Amino acid sequence: MITPLELRKTIQRLPKRKAPGKDGITNATLTKLPKNCIQAITTLYNGILQTGHFPEAWKQGRVIVIPKPGKDKRLPSSYRPITLLSHVAKLFERLLLRRLVPHLPLREEQFGFRSDHSTTLQLARVINHLASEYNNKRCTVGVFLDMEKAFDRVWHEGLLAKLIRTTTPPALIKIIASFLKGRSFYVSLEGADSQPRLIQAGVPQGSCLSPLLYAAYTDDIPTLRDHLREGEKDVMLALYADDSAYFASSYHQIVATNQMQRLLDLLPEWLDRWRMAVNVGKTAALLTGGARPLRQLTLRGQDVEWKTSVRYLGCHFDRKLRMIPTVDQMVHQAAAARSKLHSLLTSRLPLRLKLKIYGAYVRSRLTYAAPAWYALCSANQARRMQIQQNRCLRLIVGAPRYVKNDVIHRDTKTPTVEEYVRRLARTLFARADNSACTHLHGIAPLHARPPDGRPLPRELLLSTSGPNTDIDDNENQEEEDAE
Repeated sequence: MITPLELRKTIQRLPKRKAPGKDGITNATLTKLPKNCIQAITTLYNGILQTGHFPEAWKQGRVIVIPKPGKDKRLPSSYRPITLLSHVAKLFERLLLRRLVPHLPLREEQFGFRSDHSTTLQLARVINHLASEYNNKRCTVGVFLDMEKAFDRVWHEGLLAKLIRTTTPPALIKIIASFLKGRSFYVSLEGADSQPRLIQAGVPQGSCLSPLLYAAYTDDIPTLRDHLREGEKDVMLALYADDSAYFASSYHQIVATNQMQRLLDLLPEWLDRWRMAVNVGKTAALLTGGARPLRQLTLRGQDVEWKTSVRYLGCHFDRKLRMIPTVDQMVHQAAAARSKLHSLLTSRLPLRLKLKIYGAYVRSRLTYAAPAWYALCSANQARRMQIQQNRCLRLIVGAPRYVKNDVIHRDTKTPTVEEYVRRLARTLFARADNSACTHLHGIAPLHARPPDGRPLPRELLLSTSGPNTDIDDNENQEEEDAE
């Protein structure tokens, strides 16, 4: 049963600036409710738990559309739909989620929307695997699946059948069935509303239950575990919500490629059974540790394109595990954020506030998931990242050119980019090693490697490792001036 105290604590943790659904009730309104209203909502929620009926009024989503930058506004595909749901309903869903999680233990490879898991940790796991195999002179074939309209294709009856096989209480399954059934949406544009349309499949956008339900639905995505040959190891699977990737490794490229093809031959049966689809045209294959691919991979009779670099969980890496594409991306995003915030960074705001703005909006883009990939950066790539920070700090303090960068860092008590990333890495791996999820203990482990081998993510924890990023050398100043 839900108690008023649990409800009050959950309300206090709600994000304040979220657009309301059709009823117009905001989270800010919920935080100011008196005790008698909290008691009334508690009674309502407990009634839903007892009857298993999810209110019909909460099942309708209001869809607003946001134009994509640089796209033709005459085309429907140029708009991004956002579904707004009732916050009273979403509050109940948060409470329901807390009761569902213990009954849906997901496979260890799934890192999406789980406590102590993150994109950074999954990237560290993947990059560590690729680098370790590369250092051992083994080839790795990676296939990065593009699940087509993944959340929108979840088959309701199939999902409920899978929930029944778990330890989920029948009362909770009944609520989930009611939650999914009879949902609808309407589009709101420039003050006009469309006619409601019924939703036949999928989990609702904007609901905190949807990621967990999708993960439970796809938890049995196949590997070669039941089809291994003598002496053969299973492929490595990496999942983050609907981002799915497989990796097969061997000393011989053709062996790894053939193993991956056997896996791709198994996928269609699972996809058809559970009414899922893969966009083969957007699915990519990557070979690391070998020369050119010797065989074409196929899925459903279509060629899977071999790429020289791929994007996974927001980061780019190439077949030689160089971080050039990733650093290019992070530097570009940080420079764009700095440009947009130029007037704030050079304003008369207090120094502490401007440093916080830099950390939240510029440095966060510059160092996204950096504990996973920064160890593989060359000295030049690390220097490019440091230059972005140097430029921002100069804007913030208004320092003339003759003031050295290390003086600015010392006076503002700002760590260098490398020091900051090392701090992030220590926090990330310490949390993983002490997590209640035992499969995270020792994730992305260190291995002995040749001097010319690829560095591993945990090497950031070693005080002597890392690229040379002297923030005041002549080359740095020349590059900064040129930029």
